[in-house]
Amino acid sequence: MGYISKFFEIFFNQTETETETPNIDKCVSVYAEFKFKNGEKSKFVDILKGPEGLTLTRNFPGCVQIEYYDNLDEPDTLVIWQKWESREDHVAYLKKREDDGMLKFLEDKLVSPLKPVYMTYDIY
Repeated sequence: MGYISKFFEIFFNQTETETETPNIDKCVSVYAEFKFKNGEKSKFVDILKGPEGLTLTRNFPGCVQIEYYDNLDEPDTLVIWQKWESREDHVAYLKKREDDGMLKFLEDKLVSPLKPVYMTYDIY
């Protein structure tokens, strides 16, 4: 038994072939830039670090990866970089965030409206 197979068996109680890993090249990347009003960014970062933040997003169906970054040149700007199995999965996630009030919460704290940018990866 190889190292990877043993890892899956021990830590996930499953064999390597039982896991489904999305093809990262087929995923939809989503870029979202959040430009906050002065002093509002830290409130959102606190949410991202809590159970209703990135943890909730990572567990949402179709989420493959999500990370956030501080913009070093603009301290009130934060970027979220995501990968989703499909655009429809991300749209369903945004609907959930609309329903739970998160988008309204952000609306009052941002300088400009949030506009996700959807991208695909293609090798030419």
